[in-house]
Amino acid sequence: MGLRSLIAFLTTIPVGRGSLEEAARSLHLAPLVGLLEGLVIAGALTLLGWVYQPPATVAVALLLHLVLTGGLHMDGFTDYVEAVAARARGEEAERIIKDPRKGGFAIAYTTVLIIVRYALLLEAVDEPWLVVAAYTAAAEAMYIYIYASKGWGSGLAATFKESTLERRPVINLVVYLSAILPGFVAGVSPIVYLAPLVGVPVAWDSASRLGRPSGDAAGFSYEVTLTLALAVGVPFA
Repeated sequence: MGLRSLIAFLTTIPVGRGSLEEAARSLHLAPLVGLLEGLVIAGALTLLGWVYQPPATVAVALLLHLVLTGGLHMDGFTDYVEAVAARARGEEAERIIKDPRKGGFAIAYTTVLIIVRYALLLEAVDEPWLVVAAYTAAAEAMYIYIYASKGWGSGLAATFKESTLERRPVINLVVYLSAILPGFVAGVSPIVYLAPLVGVPVAWDSASRLGRPSGDAAGFSYEVTLTLALAVGVPFA
């Protein structure tokens, strides 16, 4: 039950306790997790829209995003963006990323990220398939990041990297194309589905900054891609 383990690892959806090893071996199925997340958020936006005005609806959806993902990706974003903004490399970057305290850069960039996403979701509140597409793309970005990352470490990202190499990327591509098909049919701009390529430059950056794959960089890829997908999709909605 690799997909169940991956859902258990990446979300708070109650599917039972999964295996980390199974989740790592199933990372090529990440778009399906993103599709599920997107359906939950888009569904919530639709239901809340019957009761609240768009500003309140979007605010609750942002909260639900954190609850649904357990804050996993946002935590990675805050850690990695701190190292990037501080222009830290090597041991200094490692120290910043592992520090449980959040610095000024992390607070500032995370605040801006949330504000930008809030504004974009206000524009996309009546475009549920764009929201679904953005979440699907965000999950795919994590796979692309892990697959493209260089170096080896001893953390979670290294476990996923080792298992990812055992799976041909064509399998992931087929899964991704299958996951985005409903949104494509619904008229979501194809450019949205290119957003996961963000994972490639992030992989290059973490290779030069840390010399290894990083779970925080994967979370950074997810959050940036989610916001970028909404940004490029809204003008065509």
